Amino acid sequence: MVSLSFVIAVLVVAYGVNTSKVGLIHMHGVTEGYFEHNNFKKFVERNTGIPVHLLDAYNYAASVTPMQYQVPDILPRVKEIAAKYDKIIAVGYSQGGLIWRGMIEEWDDHNVELFISLASPQHGVYARH
Repeated sequence: MVSLSFVIAVLVVAYGVNTSKVGLIHMHGVTEGYFEHNNFKKFVERNTGIPVHLLDAYNYAASVTPMQYQVPDILPRVKEIAAKYDKIIAVGYSQGGLIWRGMIEEWDDHNVELFISLASPQHGVYARH
């Protein structure tokens, strides 16, 4: 798993310390809730000054809802947050990375500058048939 230190280093190098027009939106993984990533939020905000928004959507058991329903439901919330910034850093952990990928693909005029997918199976998963 990629360390938080690496993520912070990427953010600081890419955006410096003056980040008033940059926001970070984070989507949690399957069987998790948004609040479980509160330490990530605090760490990033404290070390970069970038405001972090944890998406309160499809938490815990609801996270197994098919992504074909999650993506169009979460996207309007994300657009509302993103409208406050010039640039967005999209961070998705596990299934959150897949949800972010789906939202970026469906969002024609997005302002996502950087997409960080942590522990997400972007090339699918192997299953024996």
